[in-house]
Amino acid sequence: MAVDIYKEIQNPKLVEKLKKEYWEGNNYYGLGNILKKYAGLPYWIPLNFRLQHGIKFFSVTSEENIKEQLAFYLPKGDSSLFLMYSNKEKEFIETYLQSKKLKIKNIGAPIIYLDPFLEAFKKENPIIEKKGTIAFPSKGTHFSNVVTDYTEYAEMLDKLPEKYKPIKVCMYYLDIERGKDKPFREKGFEVVQNGKLLSQDFLQNFYLNTLSCEYATSNDLLSSPVYYSIHFGLKFFEFGPNVKYEIVEEDWHSAYAKEREESKKLAPYRFPIEDVENIERQKKIADIELGVANKLSKLGLFTFILSQLNLKVIKKYIRQK
Repeated sequence: MAVDIYKEIQNPKLVEKLKKEYWEGNNYYGLGNILKKYAGLPYWIPLNFRLQHGIKFFSVTSEENIKEQLAFYLPKGDSSLFLMYSNKEKEFIETYLQSKKLKIKNIGAPIIYLDPFLEAFKKENPIIEKKGTIAFPSKGTHFSNVVTDYTEYAEMLDKLPEKYKPIKVCMYYLDIERGKDKPFREKGFEVVQNGKLLSQDFLQNFYLNTLSCEYATSNDLLSSPVYYSIHFGLKFFEFGPNVKYEIVEEDWHSAYAKEREESKKLAPYRFPIEDVENIERQKKIADIELGVANKLSKLGLFTFILSQLNLKVIKKYIRQK
């Protein structure tokens, strides 16, 4: 099954713009766009590197999944730099591959570069009272479908103590399109989404959807929302039924689905609800996994992006133009 994710974007001009990027993956969730805006660069500057597009725990995953993931990020014949989030995961991959030709760098996750958006938003909007919980159910993909019992999940959330109310549920757009949101809506929960895979304001919407909440939760401890929500100041706790998937098509997402089903077993960190107020521990963990210590200055990122351009990239861009 071939998937054309550009068909999900209704704006032809945006599609044309996105297709000019050096690597399609840099467009996922608007990550490349976030870096360009922080660095003060125009959208048409190509990024000559491959961005990790979510939290990855290579060090705890299966051999099969590591190989599939690396084939995606480090394909043969492509000498692009791979930008990772976590120092410890970078060190693991370097040791795993033992290649002198390997080009990996850590400048931190794109979400820590949202400063221009956050500064503008906070300047124009009053402080919002934080109350209740936002839940992030484990998401499906174009190649795998979540079959977790969401009726059970909704009932579990409904039984949480009042301090965690009201409940908001943030779901991946594919899951909403597949009708997975129904059990949550039937309980009266607000259901929101951040956008599509190629939505350039995906993480900005993530911030806006979490803004009014004090707590965050998920049944998938390997997912990015765990660390993103903590980064934005929410208190996180693990909660919900075990994740279950069915494979729509056998590809590298088959390994992804198996990994998610074992997320509670594989996750390097646990976040019990009894320890939910320990925000210092949570922030320390999130900072490590998001590579906050490696964040570049605006000038530093500007210089880094331009330093990666070469004649091959420029020629490809000119041909696309």
